[in-house]
Amino acid sequence: MRRHKWLDNQNEAKYTAFFSEHKKFIKWATGIGLIITAIIFFYFFKNNLFNRPEVFANFIRNHGFAAPFVYFILSFLNAIYPIIPGGMGNVVGYSVFGPIWGFLIAFIANILGSIVLFSLARAFGKPILYAFFNEDTINKYVSYLDRKNYFAVFLVIVYIVPGLPDDVFTMVAGLSSLSFKRFMLIQLTCKPLTTFLYMSGLNRLFSFISNLFQ
Repeated sequence: MRRHKWLDNQNEAKYTAFFSEHKKFIKWATGIGLIITAIIFFYFFKNNLFNRPEVFANFIRNHGFAAPFVYFILSFLNAIYPIIPGGMGNVVGYSVFGPIWGFLIAFIANILGSIVLFSLARAFGKPILYAFFNEDTINKYVSYLDRKNYFAVFLVIVYIVPGLPDDVFTMVAGLSSLSFKRFMLIQLTCKPLTTFLYMSGLNRLFSFISNLFQ
């Protein structure tokens, strides 16, 4: 693990306590995000919107640049901390903006969010992780740094396989000796196809489920 000259044992304890204390605000945001997600998907299923692309085409025409910009900001924030769980926001974006633009907006936002997470961990060290995760989770994934020769392999697997905790590993990567250049190379190599297939697959699944309720 990278060591920070300013982060001695006393400072590490102080910053760990500070970030742990402020994690409650993120928990509140997560609760609100879950409620909003449930409402949005209930509305989508009720009105069979996953199978009515013409509704979204009208929506885009009526809102112009504002709609993709708002979606980009929400996707960017969600990449930093997943308030909307399981990439559900990407599914909505895929339906609203179509497979190409929905993917591009979500992918660029996700990459930028990952850069922020990586940079935060590199700048503040291990204490910053306590603002996002509990101690057991941190200790579990930080232990992967002990396998120096294989950490990059673990990172590749996490970015390829949907559902794995890529946000945790992104921050742990910031604690490692992995260069920013290599980190970006892994992201740009592994994430595009996986993200697109994940968005497309979930969209088809929800479209199928939505038809069952009609």
